[in-house]
Amino acid sequence: MSLTFSIDTSSPNCSIALLEEKKILTEYNFISSGELSETLVSYIDSIFSSSKIGAEDIGLIGASTGPGLFTGIRVGLATLKGVFFNNPVPVVPVSSLEAVAAKLFYTGKTVFPILDARRGEVYYASYRTEDNNLKTIIPPALIKAEELKEVIKEEKNICFTGAGVSVYHDLLKEDFPESIIVERSPFIASEIGHIALSEFEAGNFMKGTDSLEPSYVRIPDAEKNFSPRKD
Repeated sequence: MSLTFSIDTSSPNCSIALLEEKKILTEYNFISSGELSETLVSYIDSIFSSSKIGAEDIGLIGASTGPGLFTGIRVGLATLKGVFFNNPVPVVPVSSLEAVAAKLFYTGKTVFPILDARRGEVYYASYRTEDNNLKTIIPPALIKAEELKEVIKEEKNICFTGAGVSVYHDLLKEDFPESIIVERSPFIASEIGHIALSEFEAGNFMKGTDSLEPSYVRIPDAEKNFSPRKD
């Protein structure tokens, strides 16, 4: 039995999934309200216990590396490193934006996942289905929501999705009147698992969790505001 363990903590809508090949065995979705570092390990242990498996039974890990909430991403990746410490299991880092876009894999449209980054900004990217795989058209980036129309003005047959579309629904309809806006479940661990399996089969993976790093896109405020002391 080849098992894939996937996890997303890049937003308050956290999720964990266990897959056997492409079949979803377990998916646990929950809302985090700041207690993630205290509860995540227990949730993972519960999934392992109910499935009667251990970390050593996992053959592949799919991990959301962002963009999204800085603290959530850090906690998620640190927890993975603790659970799978010194275990060379194959790991695939997955963009949260790609996982959101994967929910509309079937549309045949150019999918623009939009995540609210606050301060009037959004994380965005674009993907298109080619040869039964999602192809990145525009890689993950950060932009003022009002500037989207300048970046993607040449795109046609657009579909917007993601948690940010409810925040900027009126702006998107005004700037892209012919586009489609689709809202889907914000929980993406299963999509991360499917993407990880596809990437693994293509030979795109790393060994072990040690090299997992967040993909913030925007520099965290704690780092941006820090300036080394000059003696």
